[in-house]
Amino acid sequence: MLIHLWVPALDPTAGGVQVYSAHLRNALTQLGHRCEVVSHDGKRSAFIAKALSKALLGSPDLIISTHLNFSPLAHLVKKLRRVPYAISLHGIEAWMIPNPSIRRALRAATALLPVSEFTARQFRKAMDSPLPPLELLSNTVDSDRFNIGDTTQIRQRHGIEADAPLILTIGRMASSEAYKGHDTVIRALPQVLARYPKAVYLIVGNGDDRSRLERLTATLDLTTQVHFVGEVAYSDLPAYYQSCDVFTMPSRGEGFGIVYLEAMACGKPVIAGNLDGGIDALDGGRLGTLVAPDQPEEVAAALIACLEKAPSERLSFPPSALRVEMLKLFGPEAFQKRLAQILQSIHPCAA
Repeated sequence: MLIHLWVPALDPTAGGVQVYSAHLRNALTQLGHRCEVVSHDGKRSAFIAKALSKALLGSPDLIISTHLNFSPLAHLVKKLRRVPYAISLHGIEAWMIPNPSIRRALRAATALLPVSEFTARQFRKAMDSPLPPLELLSNTVDSDRFNIGDTTQIRQRHGIEADAPLILTIGRMASSEAYKGHDTVIRALPQVLARYPKAVYLIVGNGDDRSRLERLTATLDLTTQVHFVGEVAYSDLPAYYQSCDVFTMPSRGEGFGIVYLEAMACGKPVIAGNLDGGIDALDGGRLGTLVAPDQPEEVAAALIACLEKAPSERLSFPPSALRVEMLKLFGPEAFQKRLAQILQSIHPCAA
């Protein structure tokens, strides 16, 4: 089957949708389908011209778009050539859709692919019925890159003592994504430090909200305990996960959160918010700890409870078992199997 895959980019260093797009392309290829990628290079007119010409001349059996902004164009191709299309639904953009042409295109899709039950629920609230089938296709993780490994490399790089409890968050600090919960962890840190004075909070990422978070850190007199690392090389990300004692991102608006999977793939305990897609990523709390994301006291208690245990006792499963359990649900094989089921349900040529 010839599938045209429309993506913002295939750069795994650029963010969640791009990582998802790369995994989807790989899975389609491994399933034996011919996959032609049309990538948005930043010029809207060029993308439209390229996508239309390929779709009208190339006769794809199916179009899959990993961003809903491309759905009106897919809708046009369906009208012109009767090509079915499926649209991925990720985060906040999937439940705040003011554009009427996008709303019409989503209702006309052959199928919609939410990455989590949370995203599906939020989408249904935002849209009028009837809707096309919503087929859950959760995020996955590069299990070869993210693995259990050396715990000292990043500590040495940043001058963090070997016995200092290390708390980690990896995520953009954009004002439009302030829901990720960096500020909640910063406000929780004084309580953690009262129990663990050497504790360090490492924040990897950048964005226009960083200055606000730095001011909050200074106001709470935490500048020596909170390290703003900024952007790091994609090749270095596994080492950051491997060096931490606990990964936390108590978000209240995350569609899923690939970072949770990456941390668990490295055998690390995870603390996530209990109001968004983190519930899906942690399998309802079976694979980690869910907390009220706007309650610093609850986040602090979860961090302390985790750090009080010996490393081998910080998880419901030992590190290697946690990795195995997570991969059963969200690993590349599970992703590929679920994708095959979806394709068979929406297109007879996929069988």
